[in-house]
Amino acid sequence: MKRRILGLISILGCAALLASCSVGERVQSNGERPLSVVGFAETFQNNYNPFIPAGSASGGRNIMLEAPLRVDLLHGGDIQPWLAKSYKFSDDGKSVTLNLRDDVKWSDGTKLTSADFVYSLMVPIKNPQLNLTGVNYTSVEAEGDYSVKVDWDVLAYSRLSQLATDAPIVPEHVWKDVDPVTFRNSDPVVTGPYTVSNVTPQLVSLKARTDYWGGQVPVKELDFVPNNAANAQARITKDEIDWSFLATDVKGYVSSNPDTHHAVLQPDGSMVAVLFNMDQAPYNELPVRQAIQNAINADDLRKVAFANQPKPFDLANPVGLNSQVASDYIADKFKGLTQKQDSSKAKKLLADAGVTIADGKLVKDGKSFPLTLTYERGNAYWNLDGVANLIRQQLKDNLGIDVALDGLTAAARQDSMTKGNFGMALSYPGAGRGPYATYSALVGASTKPIGEAAATNFGRFNNADFDLLQQKLGSTIDKTAQKPILAEMEQIVFDQVPEIPLYNYGGVLLVNSTHWDGWPLDSTANYVPSPGIGPDMTLTILGLTPKK
Repeated sequence: MKRRILGLISILGCAALLASCSVGERVQSNGERPLSVVGFAETFQNNYNPFIPAGSASGGRNIMLEAPLRVDLLHGGDIQPWLAKSYKFSDDGKSVTLNLRDDVKWSDGTKLTSADFVYSLMVPIKNPQLNLTGVNYTSVEAEGDYSVKVDWDVLAYSRLSQLATDAPIVPEHVWKDVDPVTFRNSDPVVTGPYTVSNVTPQLVSLKARTDYWGGQVPVKELDFVPNNAANAQARITKDEIDWSFLATDVKGYVSSNPDTHHAVLQPDGSMVAVLFNMDQAPYNELPVRQAIQNAINADDLRKVAFANQPKPFDLANPVGLNSQVASDYIADKFKGLTQKQDSSKAKKLLADAGVTIADGKLVKDGKSFPLTLTYERGNAYWNLDGVANLIRQQLKDNLGIDVALDGLTAAARQDSMTKGNFGMALSYPGAGRGPYATYSALVGASTKPIGEAAATNFGRFNNADFDLLQQKLGSTIDKTAQKPILAEMEQIVFDQVPEIPLYNYGGVLLVNSTHWDGWPLDSTANYVPSPGIGPDMTLTILGLTPKK
């Protein structure tokens, strides 16, 4: 996964400003410290092209290059205004009109207009090699200086998130004469609250704008450093870091100074689940999937996963929707349900299906089936090694099955999943974009033959009724109308067990309030302090004040 942020102050950055400066001692001209934040890259590049993979190695891109809309992860992936102040669907539901803010200026003083939106949103359409997020609208056109119409060939209700968060708007007057495939954008003109001040491989400094459309920016400088610091835990604990996600011992961090060291759970709509490959025997047999489901104790797995966290996320709901952010969409009959272990039921399910266990393998009709669990090894953040090993032990203890563990690197695991080269796998269903996006990963039309990479539905689940309901779900934006459709889809997932949701997932963000007040630390906040999500990062920063 995708996903989370840490702040450090770089020794190299200090040396560049003051030879005697040590980590954590940098101050601004007004006497305030910069806010220290970590970037995603191991070393930074001065490349702020948001349309190419290399651009992700820049520091602070997501807060400077803003999108039309915002995804609210805390409320089931609801779409909210950002650079666009409102939106409206057409009567046929195949287009949406964005009404733009008319008070936004680029950092070079030029006004943001519809021409910028048209250019930016069409970049991945005109350059398919840059369509990294899979947008599929067909055209974008201006309807005046502050209105833009986006068209799809299909109903657009479920596709609005394509215009949020991952749809950076760039200035047309800068980009119209460059090649977006190769342009480095090393001195970016932006709509966000910061501009680039200094870039080195080990430190990126951003300075606050005085004319940001969102209001006065209280933090005058952000310092980003790479996420490869071997001594990150020590530097976090010594208060040299304000905002982070890289820590091997979150519980230890909080307990070392509970007054100023905070861990904030960031639900993102996803879960950790055991995904079955429905194109492989014996996982294509429902009683086998149900037996494995009943042999697993999700609460014990959660305890292992969150052993180094001060508190865990909730146990997952078996219908496959994250109960912490999408509870309004879960039918009443399924509310509050979690994965329960029942080894007697598991054994009966196999026996009734004519399945026996011999030499640790499932046997049916004289054929023997060894079981394998693929997972991302070495993920200390969520202790996936421990989770995988405990699943193996639970299936051994409760069914007598020997499960072979296939621990892979993140990249190798992803390749294995997309091509269907697995039996069972620890997966992360749900994307923080609402129930439609979550259930899209189970649509049969997305299936690919084993060995051919699939963009989604890695488990090759195929249920005609489910697919029709998904189409019906995408035909309306009315939540009231969506709920009975979702109730039927939830029943199918509950009955057919294409996956076993174990516990909810997301990020644990570390916040140090030694130098700054105003962090959204509790459940009453409407956004999370996530430097990985541009709008939420901006909202967090706008609410901070220097510690007095």
